[in-house]
Amino acid sequence: MTLDSVELPPGEKAHLSLTLPAEFIIVFEPVTHAAQFIDVKGEPVSERQNLALVYTNLRAPTGTMELRPGPLRLSLENRTDRRILPGIWIANDAMHEFIGKRRPFLTAKRLLSNQTFRDIYRTDTLDVDQRLKITSLTFLFTDLKARPSFTNGSATWSPSIWCVSISAS
Repeated sequence: MTLDSVELPPGEKAHLSLTLPAEFIIVFEPVTHAAQFIDVKGEPVSERQNLALVYTNLRAPTGTMELRPGPLRLSLENRTDRRILPGIWIANDAMHEFIGKRRPFLTAKRLLSNQTFRDIYRTDTLDVDQRLKITSLTFLFTDLKARPSFTNGSATWSPSIWCVSISAS
């Protein structure tokens, strides 16, 4: 579950006010891969707590800190040369269930051992013991079945091209 998120352009600052529940919180920024873990526990407080996070191009150590349930003023500063997207997440069972449903990403092993890929390109499964060293693997895919070609102000459609190139030694 997301408590809040913000987009910060380079050099910008943001201040977020939120109420911390008594759960484990993750402030994660996917562009720089920075994370701050916050273990929220103890007696709730009514006085506002403050936390400042500064994002830079340097790899900062990831750590865990303890705060108490209650109001929090979170100050975020972007000192990178690109936009960042920090988000505040509650790391509970709902989050773990959501993450568990993600689809695995495509790897070279999955692609080259896939039956559909072998059927399309008329290849056999590559044996692990072949010691094949792939030096270059290029794929060009599009989710469109055709691309527009404009003639006299009107769009006509022509077929798109799929390209697969494998160099091995």
